[in-house]
Amino acid sequence: MAGNAELPTASVSSISRRSRLSVSHANALANFDLLLGDLSRHRLVVFLDYDGTLTPIVNDPASARLAPEMRLTLQRLQRRYITGVISGRSLSKIQQFVNIPELYYAGSHGFDIVGPNGTSIKNQVAVEFVAHLQQVRDALAHQVAEIPGAEVEDNIYSVSLHYRNVDPSRHQQIATIAQNALVLHPQLRCNEGKMVYEFKPKMDWNKGKALVWLLQALGLDEHEDVFTIYIGDDTTDEDAFDVFRTKPNRKGVGIIVTDHSKSTGASFTLHDTQEVYQFLNRLADLQASTAVRSACARMLPVVAQTAIPLARGLSTSSFVGNDQEQRDSESSTKLLSMDVQHRDFIGLKWSDGHISKYHLQHLRSWCLCPACQHETGQRLVNSADIAEDLEIRDMFVALDRRARDMATTALLPGAPIPEVEYDRMMESDEGLLEMLHQVIEHGFTVVKNTPSEPRQVKKVAERVAPVSHSFLYGDVFDVIAEQNPVNIAYTNHHLKHHLDLAYYESPPGFQLLHALRFDETVQGGESTFVDVFAVAEAFRQQHPDHFLTFCRVPATFKKHHLNRSNPAVMEYQRPHIQLNHREEVVAVHWSPPFEGPLRVPFDDVQSYYAAYRVFHELVEGGAFKVQFKLQQGDTVMFNQRRVLHGRNHFSIDSSGVRHLQGTYINIDDALCRYNALRHRFAPNSETIKNRRVANGNFS
Repeated sequence: MAGNAELPTASVSSISRRSRLSVSHANALANFDLLLGDLSRHRLVVFLDYDGTLTPIVNDPASARLAPEMRLTLQRLQRRYITGVISGRSLSKIQQFVNIPELYYAGSHGFDIVGPNGTSIKNQVAVEFVAHLQQVRDALAHQVAEIPGAEVEDNIYSVSLHYRNVDPSRHQQIATIAQNALVLHPQLRCNEGKMVYEFKPKMDWNKGKALVWLLQALGLDEHEDVFTIYIGDDTTDEDAFDVFRTKPNRKGVGIIVTDHSKSTGASFTLHDTQEVYQFLNRLADLQASTAVRSACARMLPVVAQTAIPLARGLSTSSFVGNDQEQRDSESSTKLLSMDVQHRDFIGLKWSDGHISKYHLQHLRSWCLCPACQHETGQRLVNSADIAEDLEIRDMFVALDRRARDMATTALLPGAPIPEVEYDRMMESDEGLLEMLHQVIEHGFTVVKNTPSEPRQVKKVAERVAPVSHSFLYGDVFDVIAEQNPVNIAYTNHHLKHHLDLAYYESPPGFQLLHALRFDETVQGGESTFVDVFAVAEAFRQQHPDHFLTFCRVPATFKKHHLNRSNPAVMEYQRPHIQLNHREEVVAVHWSPPFEGPLRVPFDDVQSYYAAYRVFHELVEGGAFKVQFKLQQGDTVMFNQRRVLHGRNHFSIDSSGVRHLQGTYINIDDALCRYNALRHRFAPNSETIKNRRVANGNFS
């Protein structure tokens, strides 16, 4: 059935069909070697339909989940070739079902397009139709509410009326409902697919148009050495099959998934999704000579289109730019022109007047094709081995709109205390991600209802990563008032805000404190926290000279305690504040209880102590302090590299006890676990993102 056919007012059954012979086409698996003869001389691009292609057609559209083995195959495929999915489902649904952030996605038959890891550009022409589609959605839902098996699916830029599960005796009733809806909304058109009517904007747009748009945006359209494979099973895929028949210069092939002879514009067939799986695996096993990302011997297969709105542009994962002043990812800045006349760099001119420069050596060095980078992520090419005389082959300009979005949410007094239940974070990876996100984003969280058993804090920590920094205080340390303390924390004294183990080259990242016992008779002892990054920014704004002093003059941090079972002699010097190359704060080291004598030139001493007094007042003045009292069973987990911690003085009667147990986690291990879970469960989230964690990383 024609993908662009419109429902006439007379009868649904009178939809016109394409004039096309019904023939048996060659099976793509059986003729793979013949197809390979073409592929071996080309760079390969692969686009796929979803329902009926990557997953079998099922009665319940919501249950059409991608099989794990198919997902693994797609992951292998995208490492070799530019790979995308073009579906009638909404963008969010198809992303959720496939769950591979490195792919290109075109939802709603191409009206909503997104690139790898969330870079996006929407077809703004279709926005004006959304209101009509919503009206059709509501009307259809009302009219089929009493028809068992009928289902209306909202795909944002299209609406689907499924009747696969409807009694055949009522199919004509469904057709009449679809026809009447179209009469009331002439701005839309309706296509009939496999037991579904799809309402879409009446405009010259379909899966074929989306495929061409993607190829053009990637700079791959009508290139002699580019070969595109499109695989689909439905009438809506015919427009994509026709893409390769209408222009001889556009090299590619359509493959239809079907188990019977039918009229189609495709050149090959695959019997079912199992054969699709086998075919894609064979593609993934091809030699690297066919991969778009492997053509790096002469320079780089990076391609570009001028005047693409880069704030929402498509991107490949193949190359990384090194513009010293990166573009604002959320702006509407557009690319105006490209300058490729220089021997050493590419220049990009933007609509805001900014000119970006990208050195050819850098672009070539960081090719991510399989010939240059192993699938483990390790580089196979050394930058020192790259030739100096490079030439530009093709260019593609892309912007990851979230690449610079590393700033965290400031920890504000009076804000709700982040919490997560012990059982949730222990029993599900989604709960673990929720907990880690709270610590990464806000600086801390409280794990509620931790069992009141010794060493439970280590169990919570090891849900994230192995415990660290156990040399001085053991893998689990007790925070309880002692007669002969080895640390001031083991008293009932007031503790000013500080970083633990500041005398280490790399202090602990996450600290956990479990309220093993906290009797109600204990007076005081509230835990206090200060977002030292917020303090540092206020310090910069209010006292810029002092700020520069703290960035330049090194402080001394030391632990010198010989009168203990495990004697300690440790010392480290560094400035209190560390900046990156963009003058952003990336680390703050503040730990008054563990400071040592300055070892700096005489002329720096007075300015250092003047800055010290001001910074101390900002930390301890209360404007940035968050305070609460732990309850027995609470475990507070915090990023102590970003959030300083302290404690109010407490007093106890003869029977009262305040007993905490603590441990540490390395910041890199914790961040690795968070980002791995983030890519698994929330790859395109606008809120769960990679963040700066105060470990000195220049990102």
